[in-house]
Amino acid sequence: MMEPYKPKTKHMNITNILFPIHWKNLLIYMIIILSTLVIGYLYWIAHQEKLLQIDYLIYQEITHINKLDKSKLLPEIDNFLNKDHHIYGTLSALHIANILVNDHKLDQSILHLQNGMKYIKNPDLLAIIKMRIARLQIEQNNIKEALNILSSIKGNTWAASVANIKGDAFLKKGDKNNANKEWLKAISLSKMNLLTQMLTIKINNLSIN
Repeated sequence: MMEPYKPKTKHMNITNILFPIHWKNLLIYMIIILSTLVIGYLYWIAHQEKLLQIDYLIYQEITHINKLDKSKLLPEIDNFLNKDHHIYGTLSALHIANILVNDHKLDQSILHLQNGMKYIKNPDLLAIIKMRIARLQIEQNNIKEALNILSSIKGNTWAASVANIKGDAFLKKGDKNNANKEWLKAISLSKMNLLTQMLTIKINNLSIN
């Protein structure tokens, strides 16, 4: 006569005990890890907001210092700009660049603008700074460099402005044909009546042999 099947009670008891404990521990570990990540993220956000507030206050101070004092404080301002990677660092760089242009220090102005755009993620702000650099390079007769940086501006948003500045660059070079070509292109792309009128005046004043 066959003996009735007897389950391995001891083995089953161990299995029933271990698995619930295993999943319970895993759940606890997951909660701890997630809590740590959330707390760390919130701390990082708070830290970034504090840095942004400090940068804003410094930017406010920079824009309100008179011209003479700004010239004296340029080394300290440069130090701030080199360390600051937020929007206010970029705005400060633009502000100082304008002061340097007024002081006829175009090389230093270009350097500040180049440093200011290193950490910019906004494509529109980046395009504005690049066009400003191109303008300064045209003033210095660095036509090739100006055209190169203008060509790096992509998209349709600034296409008319880019073509306008390219026309100015070619005119500075003495290339009236290409200047006229770029200005006509700018007119076809322009959505601003004022820019179209200015471009029309430029073309009318341009005598092409």
